[in-house]
Amino acid sequence: GYDNIEESTMTGEVVRGVVPYLEKCTDRVKTALVNMGYFESVTYSFMSAGELDKLNISKDDSLRKMVKILNPLGEEYGYMRTSPVPDMLKVMSRNINMKQKDIRVFETGRVYLPEETPIKELPLEQHFICLGISGKDEDFYTLKGTLENAADILGIKKLNFEFGGPDYYHPGRKANILVNKTIVGQMGEVHPDVLKNYDVDERAYLANICLEALYDFVDDK
Repeated sequence: GYDNIEESTMTGEVVRGVVPYLEKCTDRVKTALVNMGYFESVTYSFMSAGELDKLNISKDDSLRKMVKILNPLGEEYGYMRTSPVPDMLKVMSRNINMKQKDIRVFETGRVYLPEETPIKELPLEQHFICLGISGKDEDFYTLKGTLENAADILGIKKLNFEFGGPDYYHPGRKANILVNKTIVGQMGEVHPDVLKNYDVDERAYLANICLEALYDFVDDK
């Protein structure tokens, strides 16, 4: 099912390739999340600069270094995204406002991080997985448990959680996610002011992980 098939331009021979290691690991994580009751979301890799204002991040934050699209689909898709968090909050907002009581959702994809703007060379592309939960029985610790279970599927036996993270999280309910001493992501309760910006009137919790950083610690490469 997942093997890449390429046709040789020299002989017409069909060559069965090998799925990239990152894709294999991601498939395992996605399967684990679905088994834990999560639904997958798919959104565009574009965003508007205004989405970062809604996250209440500082004007000099590195996320504001964005690749501008020459012919965007519309104003809200004018830049390549530097964070999956705005799209995740919009997905959660739609579900909450449709009176969904319990929400577990995730997305995988890429963010595009230029060294400088205007860009002089191709931006760094990082793969992410972003998780969002909300509901009566969902909180910081149920999300933490999800992350630990998913890591265990990959053979990563120990995630560490240390206080810290971006300002779009609640100042007292957020954490950096570490393997050994390397930060691989952040998680926490979304800041009430940010929730208001996305028309969310329920507590919501997010985790955002850089997959390249996480997969460095998978044993069965």
